[in-house]
Amino acid sequence: MRKPRQARSTRRARFSPGSPSLWHNAAFVKRRPSWSAESFVTDNGFRNRAIHRFILEANNFPAITFVSTALEGLPSPASVEQTYTFRLTGDLTIRDTTRSVTFEVTLTVQSADRLSGSATATIQRSEFGLSIPSVPQVAEVSNEVILEVDFIAVRTG
Repeated sequence: MRKPRQARSTRRARFSPGSPSLWHNAAFVKRRPSWSAESFVTDNGFRNRAIHRFILEANNFPAITFVSTALEGLPSPASVEQTYTFRLTGDLTIRDTTRSVTFEVTLTVQSADRLSGSATATIQRSEFGLSIPSVPQVAEVSNEVILEVDFIAVRTG
């Protein structure tokens, strides 16, 4: 009998359009952005359906939320046309589990009304109760998940 193949699987995924726009001023005031669990997509429709149905259980837990609780390293006030790196900590809720997560953020202040940037955090999927169904001919999936978020924030109102 052949031994199952084990490899670390790296897949890029994103949230499809419809993710929230957020504005935190220069001080990142507490906000509660949320994303539809079904808007999480990869490059494969079969994988997307499996993630939505069996891993995220999107029918029972339709939203993924983040509530910021602390910010380290962002100067106030921030200047237009400048790029900053800082840490943003908050409560991330996936399914019915909430854990504190710290994102490393790179932020560019494009104008007084527009920010853009990226944020990265590493979580352990087991800490959120996310298990991967055992499927033949699928590489073992790492417990470590790297969350990468690219964002554009536009002040409205």
